[in-house]
Amino acid sequence: MQHDSVRFVRRIAIAVGSAIALLTTPALAQSAPPQSLSLTVSPLVVEFHAGAGDAGTATVTVRNSGNEPERIVALRMDWKVAADGTVRVEQPGTEGKASISDFLRMEPTNVVLAPGETRELALTLDLPASFPSETAVYHSGFLVRGVPVTGNVTFGPAATVVAYDTVGTPVSHAKITQLHVSSPASGSAVLSARIVNDGAAYARTSAHIVLRHDGHIVIDETDSVPVLFANEARVYNKALGGLAPGAYDVSFTLDYGGPTLIEGTTEVHVR
Repeated sequence: MQHDSVRFVRRIAIAVGSAIALLTTPALAQSAPPQSLSLTVSPLVVEFHAGAGDAGTATVTVRNSGNEPERIVALRMDWKVAADGTVRVEQPGTEGKASISDFLRMEPTNVVLAPGETRELALTLDLPASFPSETAVYHSGFLVRGVPVTGNVTFGPAATVVAYDTVGTPVSHAKITQLHVSSPASGSAVLSARIVNDGAAYARTSAHIVLRHDGHIVIDETDSVPVLFANEARVYNKALGGLAPGAYDVSFTLDYGGPTLIEGTTEVHVR
């Protein structure tokens, strides 16, 4: 899987809202501190394939890209993707049997970086012998935050590092169960697709949208869809603008990482 990285620069203090970087950057809320802090974290997605009694280690690189010293703090977390695609950061263990938060650690957990300094952190998964052996996918992760060196401060630029652990070889598959395109306003259209993960593995899907008018392609876009775990469904909505009035052929193709692509087609009359 391709590794993602993210860089945050803020001239004022930043407090993290609910976010997951697998698929987006964290939602940020402003407050009012004096420091200029910056943080770069890579990768944002880590894959393990560990079973009962196994261990795995990955490297997470953090860099102070600002001009002030900063402390890097790693906080263990769980997370969940809602049906509308929004992501919520949760307390460790909230996801119950799907969570591996008890078995994850990141070291060192508290380190000070000078401006421009880079440090590698070890993300380790250590599963007990009693861990379930059934084929399944588990997840948790860490919220990695940069804070001022002095004082007890909990705000600062942050990124989420999400970790998956796949036990066995689950089958991947997703499908489109509904596809509808409407034209709510002049020159625009809204595509709505219901996507279901009917496989046993998690799916990080991408959607390819093509609109044709009078035989000519007028829109050709690819968009990412937030992660879907087994038996989950999501409604994907996409607004399309700048369209001339008339009839359009619409093609919606879903790539879930499996051996086939799933395609749905429909039509829309733009006002």
